[in-house]
Amino acid sequence: TTGIPIEHMGRRPKEVTYIGSIDETWPVEQAGVSFRQETNHALYVLDAPFPFMALGPTNAGPLELDNSESIKDSFTIRVFDAR
Repeated sequence: TTGIPIEHMGRRPKEVTYIGSIDETWPVEQAGVSFRQETNHALYVLDAPFPFMALGPTNAGPLELDNSESIKDSFTIRVFDAR
């Protein structure tokens, strides 16, 4: 994979992209996913046992809301062929 190094965990990027190889394809095919956020949430990234990433309000720690509170966010998620 050509993904996001684990040391970027907790950073607050506006956009993050992960590109990886698709198993059992020859020639090797690659695909990617990009997350773009309008807010300032923390990045969560995992590279083993499988690639995983998330941007969201609870990645940096717990979030407590009162009964009448809600969260309104906007994310753009793009999935693409990298080859």
